[in-house]
Amino acid sequence: MKTDEGVGENSPHRKVKGGTGTGAVTTDARWSLRKRIGFSVLGVAVALYGLFLVGKGYEDGPRKVADGTPGTVTIEYCSAHDRGRHTDVECSGAFHSEDGKLRYDVKEFDPGTHYDEGEKVGAVALSPESFDRSIPALYAEAARSWCFAAAAFGVAMMLIESVVRAGRRPSADQRLARYTFLGGLGLLVGGVLGGFLSLVADWAVT
Repeated sequence: MKTDEGVGENSPHRKVKGGTGTGAVTTDARWSLRKRIGFSVLGVAVALYGLFLVGKGYEDGPRKVADGTPGTVTIEYCSAHDRGRHTDVECSGAFHSEDGKLRYDVKEFDPGTHYDEGEKVGAVALSPESFDRSIPALYAEAARSWCFAAAAFGVAMMLIESVVRAGRRPSADQRLARYTFLGGLGLLVGGVLGGFLSLVADWAVT
């Protein structure tokens, strides 16, 4: 009986069951490398977004408080504008600083909700024409950005940890990787929970 030497046991063209041949290993290694590069790029991008949120929180909170003048706005008129999923409120009135030295006419001011004529609302004057909400509301907004930044850092840590773990040998110590993953998960959960609580705080001080 004639034997096909091209499919012999030692032939490089022999099909290996289970995809454990050299070609399968090369393909798996190539795919693993691509996946690690993709996860690394994604982790760095998420970390950069977290840094952006840290800066945004500072600009929305401490920076405005430091540069602005705290006081109150006495409401004269408020109007609501429907924007689809949310409603913008614009009010006009008069701003008075806490020390009583400054008074500005307010043409556009968004207090976050509708107020009646004569009501007083905490506000911060950024300039004679620009006004923002009260100091507690600004810090609540900043805290929300910082909490979501923590969540972003947590996601980045888990992504980077998965890349490092994939490049290690099975016999390597996994304790540091496990702690890194748990730390990232804690930042993610804590950041999301903190962001939700900051939304509640923002609603409470509005």
